[in-house]
Amino acid sequence: MISVVIPALNEEDYIGNCLKSLIEQEYSKKYEIIVMDNGSEDRTREIAKKYCDRLFVEPDLELYELRNEGIRRAQGKIVAQTDADCIAPKNWLKEVERGLENSVLATGPVGPIEDSNLYGVLLNLFNNFLRVSMNLFNFSHASAGNCAFYRDLAISIGGFKDSFPSDGKFGVEMRGLGKLYFNPDMKVKTSMRRYKNESFSKTLYELAISHIKLRWGEEQEFEKSFYWS
Repeated sequence: MISVVIPALNEEDYIGNCLKSLIEQEYSKKYEIIVMDNGSEDRTREIAKKYCDRLFVEPDLELYELRNEGIRRAQGKIVAQTDADCIAPKNWLKEVERGLENSVLATGPVGPIEDSNLYGVLLNLFNNFLRVSMNLFNFSHASAGNCAFYRDLAISIGGFKDSFPSDGKFGVEMRGLGKLYFNPDMKVKTSMRRYKNESFSKTLYELAISHIKLRWGEEQEFEKSFYWS
């Protein structure tokens, strides 16, 4: 079984569409949808209850801890992670399963929900950078908004870490357990709202540099505020 884990904080404008896309998957096998709420003060939980299988409220956890608690509570052998402002196409879970056929962790492209040529071009460049660096040069990556892995292996390394990028560090440690794979067909779309007051190209550059540094064991501080904005 696949357990889909979604962290959320004040996501009433986005989580409904996210969860609708997950319940409409063209996937015949059993799966569950878990929402990990971080103490929302809007209608996030009310909306989530309409669609998810299980909802947990954990207001005192940091984001990486919230993800780890979702992994711990998951009942599936496979855990798939996405974010509350992401939308998954109908074949996403099929591609999650395919991506893990010969690997311990799979990740895939992230595109913009908004109709923006600039965001689309920049994200396409970043996705191709990840595909080449992972599949050809054994770099590690695990986009928390679009990744899947075996639950027991993730628990064995302690899950996500308090570092930046948290998912990148997670990928480094999972690579020590087996092959990582960038599946170009395992796509999601996400909101670009976080970048309205931040240079998107600068953010992608910093993520790329962090990705390269992690290849040789260097870490940066994880900032919760950016990811929950």
